[in-house]
Amino acid sequence: MDRTPSASIASNSPGSISRTNEAPTMSSAAVSEATTQPRSKRPSDSGRTPYGSRHA
Repeated sequence: MDRTPSASIASNSPGSISRTNEAPTMSSAAVSEATTQPRSKRPSDSGRTPYGSRHA
């Protein structure tokens, strides 16, 4: 029973650190590009046809 929680914590610990390191880098670039490009190119795919049409 002690090995199960230990594995869960060990898996969550490294996973959190790995995601934290790739989160800020990918989040900043992904959010910046995902908020600027997807809003203009993904308005039709996201169902924002009226928003994209008005901006276009």
